[in-house]
Order: sequence, then structure tokens, then C-alpha cells
Amino acid sequence: MTARYHRRGLPKRSHDGYGGLPVELRRTVKALAALLRVAENLDRSHEQNVTALEIVPGGKDYLLRIRSTGDAELELWSAQRSVTPLEKVLRRIVRFEVDRPLTRPSPTRLSSRRIESARQSTTDSPSRTPTARAPRRPR
Repeated sequence: MTARYHRRGLPKRSHDGYGGLPVELRRTVKALAALLRVAENLDRSHEQNVTALEIVPGGKDYLLRIRSTGDAELELWSAQRSVTPLEKVLRRIVRFEVDRPLTRPSPTRLSSRRIESARQSTTDSPSRTPTARAPRRPR
């Protein structure tokens, strides 16, 4: 039931299955759908930039503190656009804050480590001759 409302429409009593639920279950479905909508938008780029989320309750609002490994600007923009149903369910404003991004090894550093590792393994065995590879171009 929750998955039905995680993208477009919001739950309505006229919808099959939802209207027949008791009031408490309808609230639960509405809250879970709103939360799932925000969570899905926090991975909008599908690059898994968001690594952690901390929810800090305040007096009149909630703060969602996002930790990321890269540029989470798209995820933040998308989550802010989809947070209204969650704010209605919680009856509070939801704010976002992005912590400083954690660093990931860049692809060029990773490639140079692999090349260095390959060079060391070839020098350990005298029967193999090392081969030189052209460096990869960054994308």
C-alpha cells in the first residue's frame, strides 16, 4: 500500500484499499509514503552520494542532517521539492542541512595504486616483464 503513493499521488479515501483502512492505519500509510518519497529523492542521481541521515527534532521543526560522499546538490534540491507531504503528516517544518562531504578516492588515484601494485608484483617474479600502460583519461 505504501509503495503505491511514494511517487505521484497522495492517499485518498476514495482509493481502493486505502479508504477501507482504519484511521490509524491510514495515518501510518500516509506517513510511510511521505517518508519513502523523501528517501527516494535523497538518491535522485543514483550515485549513492548520501551516506547517512540524522533527524534532529526541534521545537517547531525537524532538521534532516545529510552526510554525503560527494556533491549532494541534486539530492537536496529533489528532497526539498518532495518534503511537503511529510511536513503535513508531521505538522512541522522539515529543514535540510548537508554536512561537509566525505572524500572518496578519485578514480585516477585508484588507477595509479593498481598500476603501482601491478608493478610491484611483476618485480617480485623475475619471469614476467613489466608492461607499461597509458594513463586513463578522466571522464
